[in-house]
Amino acid sequence: MGRATELAIDLRQLRAFEALARLGGFTAAAKELFVTQSAVSHSIKALEEILGCQLIERQGRKIDLTDQGRALLMRARRILEELRVGVSEVGDLHYWGRGRIRVGVTASMGTGLLPAVLREFRESFPDADIEVETGNTLELLDRLQAGAINMALGLRPDHVKTGTYRHLFSDSLHFVFSPIHPWAERATLGASDLFDVRFVVYGEHTQTFKLVDQWFGVNHIRASSALRVGSMEAIKEFARVGVGVGVLAPWVARTEIENGQLMVREIPGADMTREWVAYLPTNRRLSLAEETFLGISEIVGRDLERSGTLQAATKKTLSGGSTSVPDPCESKS
Repeated sequence: MGRATELAIDLRQLRAFEALARLGGFTAAAKELFVTQSAVSHSIKALEEILGCQLIERQGRKIDLTDQGRALLMRARRILEELRVGVSEVGDLHYWGRGRIRVGVTASMGTGLLPAVLREFRESFPDADIEVETGNTLELLDRLQAGAINMALGLRPDHVKTGTYRHLFSDSLHFVFSPIHPWAERATLGASDLFDVRFVVYGEHTQTFKLVDQWFGVNHIRASSALRVGSMEAIKEFARVGVGVGVLAPWVARTEIENGQLMVREIPGADMTREWVAYLPTNRRLSLAEETFLGISEIVGRDLERSGTLQAATKKTLSGGSTSVPDPCESKS
């Protein structure tokens, strides 16, 4: 395709083509674009003449894309999205502090990391429009792919390809339990201590449960005997009142460990490390507001990882002393 051909294509034709491909019909495309069906038809015909190939095949009232049409659609969507982001960034720079971001977070990230991120983000974008959705990681990935959110903060499943996410921090799962639990009097835990214990774990259809379930299998523990709940808050509460032994990362229960309401121990004989990441859209660049939000998330995540929360909580609890876990949101001197 030569330079003259590229310049002959205008944005109205690309918008008409993208809308027609997405909606599957001339009537729906015309309604969305506030033009006549004839205008959409002329735009598609003009594109086909410029490119010298057929882009669509009519199937009654519906249309289907040819191979050439599918190839153009992928590029057209990137062009239109880049234009949208560019216009948004120009507006953000003209009216500094404005912007719009839609972020999805897991429940743990929503309480453990997001407040500190939003506090710092508001310093740069005081008038930003922020929408936050919650869900498990796989649910958030579906919403990101559908375009319902701009980025997602969650755990990294093994099947996610490199390049679609950025590392925030790593943690590991531990046991948490009430100070009146029999384990509170034991300096170490052996294999025999793991049986006849009611474990309280996070919901079945989550990455965290898959990790715990693998550990159950290795240690011949019946996963069906575990109490499965839908939030980390519920795990903490059940462990606090002595219903069972919770399985979670100590930073999630930082306050309860500090106050002596919960004790924490490492899980013996297992690597329960998890990686928390920010998932990003693959079909466009991030806006200025999104880049700022992501950068702050990376800083807060690194502070959390460096704070020694996991090691401090475990060592002080095992020694019988008071447990004081550093606040990952506090700045380091």
